Amino acid sequence: MLAPIPPSGWSSWNAFHCTLNETLVLRQAALLVSTGLRDAGFNSMHLDDCVYAPSRDNATGRLLPAHTFPSGFAALSAQLGAINISLGMYSDMGFRTCQGLPGLLDFEETDAATFSAWGVRFLKNDGCFTGS
Repeated sequence: MLAPIPPSGWSSWNAFHCTLNETLVLRQAALLVSTGLRDAGFNSMHLDDCVYAPSRDNATGRLLPAHTFPSGFAALSAQLGAINISLGMYSDMGFRTCQGLPGLLDFEETDAATFSAWGVRFLKNDGCFTGS
């Protein structure tokens, strides 16, 4: 089923690149609400590259949040959901993201389950390090 309008929201990359953190995301979400943008349809926060730890969990193969997201992405998603904003994440179809963090190649099912457990509702999938 297609969405009645294109997904619209705030994306971290152009303004913050690799300086993103949990506090900043929550502050930006509050601004979406206070400025009326959320009610105008900008109702998601899309976190781009640099939000994952440099390596996956050794036991499970799951992505881990960077230290700049101490509460984790499930908690962040719940906080955003409480103000009717959904969480969007970034990934890469290659073995690394454009900034060199773990990509989803060979971890597609694991990452899909991880994103679902975190409450992610939007995925930007890049194409760096795909070997093509």
